[in-house]
Amino acid sequence: MTIKRQRYHTIEKMVKNNFLLKIKVSRTGILTALIFLFFAGTSADTFAQAWFNNSWSYRKSHVINLAAGAGTNYQVQVTVNYGSGTDAGGAVYCNSLCKTDFTDIRFTAADGTTLLSHWIQSSTVSNNAVFWVKIPGDLSAANQTIYMYYGAAATTVSSGTNTFIYYDDGSSNTGWTGSTTFGTTLGTSSVLGNPVNSFRAVGTGPVYMYRNTGIVPNTFTFFNVYTVTANLGNFFFQCNSAGLGQMYRLDSRGTTNYTGFATTTNWITWATPGASQTSSANTWYQFGIAINSSGTSSTLYYNAGTGTNPVPGTVLGTFTSTNSGTYIGLVGDGGGSGLFTYWDNIITRKYVSPEPAHSTWGAQELPPITFSPASGCQGVAGIVITGTNFTGATAVTFNGVPAGYTVNSSTQITATVPLSATTGIITVTAPTGIATSLSSFTVNALPAASAIKTNISCFNANNGTITVSGSGGSGSYTYYSISNGLPPPIPNGYQASPTFNGFGPGQYKIRVIDSNGCESKPVQ
Repeated sequence: MTIKRQRYHTIEKMVKNNFLLKIKVSRTGILTALIFLFFAGTSADTFAQAWFNNSWSYRKSHVINLAAGAGTNYQVQVTVNYGSGTDAGGAVYCNSLCKTDFTDIRFTAADGTTLLSHWIQSSTVSNNAVFWVKIPGDLSAANQTIYMYYGAAATTVSSGTNTFIYYDDGSSNTGWTGSTTFGTTLGTSSVLGNPVNSFRAVGTGPVYMYRNTGIVPNTFTFFNVYTVTANLGNFFFQCNSAGLGQMYRLDSRGTTNYTGFATTTNWITWATPGASQTSSANTWYQFGIAINSSGTSSTLYYNAGTGTNPVPGTVLGTFTSTNSGTYIGLVGDGGGSGLFTYWDNIITRKYVSPEPAHSTWGAQELPPITFSPASGCQGVAGIVITGTNFTGATAVTFNGVPAGYTVNSSTQITATVPLSATTGIITVTAPTGIATSLSSFTVNALPAASAIKTNISCFNANNGTITVSGSGGSGSYTYYSISNGLPPPIPNGYQASPTFNGFGPGQYKIRVIDSNGCESKPVQ
């Protein structure tokens, strides 16, 4: 602000909403504002979801695409690799930050905290592990996001029972009903299995066991089966409690081989199977049964060898079936006394074709950060950010705007609010991941100062006045200065009244402080 001068003084300053404000002050005391708008961009930052447990150091998000008919509680397969690599499809890397045996791996829903059931199908130390994860959200209606957590001193919570519609590793007869007392001819066996135990039934009687497993339309049922020389055994499915439904037979008799599909009347009566495969004795097979959405068609699959991967294999054929119930049965067929069929790893899961596809993986994240204080003016220093693994941090942003910062320790950073920042989250980028705040840091925009003056009445008079006003910021202004906030000529540089009297010719820098304590840039 200049009193009794003809020339103009142009001041540039940043104010709210990224405007560049140039102010010209004339001797008549009229302020002219020339406003130029420039694009500052918008932030793509989003709030961090809540963290499952602070004992876990890292996580990655993952999107699974919807699929018609998939519904809720669909099981998806994820392969977790120990080392580093490019996450894609169903394969993800924990960058050597998870346990070598993968027992610290956890999965949550999109909220970041709801723990999801999973089952470890297989694992190789320091190499990879194959997981099945139950997705609670409706994959028929929308893509679903999950989180994978790792980096904790934790033990496994793997559970096939909690993950699948039905899971049985052959270790117990509990829940099964047998045609005879469970014992040497029927029930669990420690002779064979993948691994042992398994179920077995002798080839006389016939001897059988059955239970309600929830096998319904849009499911896939997987099992291992093995029969000795000159023997045969039947796997019943979609049956009622009496055995009405259908079955698949494994027959190792060679020249009279009737391996294949057949309808059943009860647990001991069935039609002659149509041969669809030549089966060998003393050989484990993996069989799969995919039931369509109406329950009227079953596609059968097989692979030679043992395994626990409940996915379709080589197609044997598609057969018309009846949706008679939700029971399965294990039936020893007429090979003879001492001849057994063994079944293991019976798994029923949801299944549609095509299945839900894996989509994108997010960047490796660190636990959410906190900050103090909760708000601050644009340009203010001393914002303390607390978190983990900050050593070597490469960036700090306030709602997407880069900030100046100092790494104090692995758990603390001090930052300065950028002059162009707006209210939003704080993000720290460190060598081992990205940490984001759960809440917004409130950015208080700076006010702007302007003034109207009354010139002196005559030469060398000291009766000029300046009336300072504010705009922007909080909208309420508590202190005013015409000396750039410096002590003289006004004590402490500021006063509560906006009017300043008794001044001679000269240049004066005006400022205001708003009710948030934010100080404007000087205008001269």
